[in-house]
Amino acid sequence: MIDTYITGKGRARIRGEYTIASSNGKDSIIFTSIPYKVSKVDLITEIDKLCENGTLDGVVSIRDESGNGQVRLVIELGKGVSSEPIIAKLFKNTRLEDTYSIN
Repeated sequence: MIDTYITGKGRARIRGEYTIASSNGKDSIIFTSIPYKVSKVDLITEIDKLCENGTLDGVVSIRDESGNGQVRLVIELGKGVSSEPIIAKLFKNTRLEDTYSIN
């Protein structure tokens, strides 16, 4: 990233911000921001397709609790499902991680 500031050219990787909440032995991944120019509706559709294909095992539900200009996308996991592999698959297979060119 320092080379980008020196030369004026490069790439920046943008990721959605998230927190993990636990209750009753179940984890929830709560995304509080998504990358620039990524539609929430398209993102939810992408995640739903991954669940149907079997790429994301252990996801119980996906909810959009956004409001008042705030982004809040909640992904509930099943009991005993670890959140770290699910987050890695989300960043790899969806637009929750995006790369932008800088010039």
